[in-house]
Amino acid sequence: MKEDDQYKKYIGLHLRLRRQELGLSQDEVAERAGIDETTIGKIERGERTPLAPTLFKISTALNISLDRLKADVDKSIQTEDD
Repeated sequence: MKEDDQYKKYIGLHLRLRRQELGLSQDEVAERAGIDETTIGKIERGERTPLAPTLFKISTALNISLDRLKADVDKSIQTEDD
């Protein structure tokens, strides 16, 4: 799998896991982040790579730092590549 596709896949996965951990719906995250809920769904499914401002809004809504998200994504990619 290409590296860009891996990032898209795992960014979505880790955002979804964090959302579920907090017990939030996609609609609730979208409202907190000020973006459309269809955008949240596309990102979580790996169908769309979020631009930096969108990723910042979502991570803020989920109370997860971009550093933590990147570390989680990198770990998943490393595990997949092993």
